[in-house]
Amino acid sequence: MLKEKIGKQDIIEFLASHFEISRIHVIEKDNFFDKEKIKSEIFIGLTVHTLDDGFQTLVQCLVNARLKDIQLLQLAAHAAIFFKTEIVIGDFRAEAAGQQDACLLFYADGSVAECVDNSYGGINNVDFHAFFQPVDTISRA
Repeated sequence: MLKEKIGKQDIIEFLASHFEISRIHVIEKDNFFDKEKIKSEIFIGLTVHTLDDGFQTLVQCLVNARLKDIQLLQLAAHAAIFFKTEIVIGDFRAEAAGQQDACLLFYADGSVAECVDNSYGGINNVDFHAFFQPVDTISRA
């Protein structure tokens, strides 16, 4: 989720640049499994939802390549810096396993913090509490 409202075309441009693929290989998520039409080593299925408050952009992606944890962390960090906004992702690291509300918050200045979603609400009502000391998550992955 991105704090600011970001348009779908801007997200397509970012993903194409980040993965070094053509924009035409960033497709609708609903078409992701129609692989016969796609002639690329890497392609991405994308859905973008925007809201008027809270974290205003929800991005859902499917990628046909297996990404390592470090690549997912680098993608989030790169997006936060590129879009100059906060980005939150679920914390998938081993120490957060089983903690459904554990998140990683990436800041535009490149820093990362562990946090907990304490909102008990929808994505437009995310409220982060219990911040721990900022962590260098990228190097720990």
